[in-house]
Amino acid sequence: NDLKVLLFWNLSNNNDLFQYLNENVYFPALYCGRITIKSTDIQACIKDLLDNTSEMGKWTPITIAETSSSYLRLLKKLSLMEGGLHKKFSTPYLNDKMFVLFIYWLKAVEEKSNLLESEWLKYSFCERPIFIERLMQKKFSNYFQLQYSGDRLKIETLISYENIYHAIR
Repeated sequence: NDLKVLLFWNLSNNNDLFQYLNENVYFPALYCGRITIKSTDIQACIKDLLDNTSEMGKWTPITIAETSSSYLRLLKKLSLMEGGLHKKFSTPYLNDKMFVLFIYWLKAVEEKSNLLESEWLKYSFCERPIFIERLMQKKFSNYFQLQYSGDRLKIETLISYENIYHAIR
């Protein structure tokens, strides 16, 4: 499952439509406490995107419905949803190794110097106060140093990206 979460992060970073659906459907539903996502929610999001973006061209209702179903199937294959017809959230908990990998991944994809402003923080699957509390635990001091002032967060990684996988094994 750890590899599936890593795949989810990278897919989100490399696929604009997948990231858009995550930002506008998946994470809002997850963080507001909903139990499920309906295909109609995703279809409405796609229709809204098509209405506001001319570069995507015209999509048929069948294409929109199939894209919606494919998105939900992919979330299930990545173990982020479970169930048959009515898929429910299956929120992963990042163990310590995955949390460290998330920090390194966050540093690699985020361009802003203040990580508290990052749109990628929600990909840690925890609320901001819990994320910060976990981040400040001493057990992670071998992997990164941080500067936190309440409204600014800066992290400096201590191990090269090439060696982090081997360091956390």
